Amino acid sequence: MTIAICTPSSRAKNELQVRYEIEDRITVTVPKTPVSMWVPVIPETPYQRIIDVSIVGPARYALTPEGEFGNQMLQAVLARAGGDNQELNISYGVERLPVMHMLDPSCARTLATSCKAACGQDSC
Repeated sequence: MTIAICTPSSRAKNELQVRYEIEDRITVTVPKTPVSMWVPVIPETPYQRIIDVSIVGPARYALTPEGEFGNQMLQAVLARAGGDNQELNISYGVERLPVMHMLDPSCARTLATSCKAACGQDSC
């Protein structure tokens, strides 16, 4: 089976781009021992580009891939602070295109599934 996927021209893509500012704010009441946390990082995809990342807070951190799927994670350690609230802020600048796949009309057809086969009744 062949399905035609139509992609907009580069000019149309630029007109449809949307930019977002996203901020993850994590507040922790730190106990008497250090706190380790793992925070997923927004990924780049064919339809999404990360323009800027800013990490602000008292934590030591590193970007590491997780073992099973390779997704980027921010691993942070908040030191002891005697119960004071501590905040870790992760800010992203994201540029996004809409996910657009236009189906070739010659490939579209009605579903051949009957109500009897789908739900066991004569009519749905």
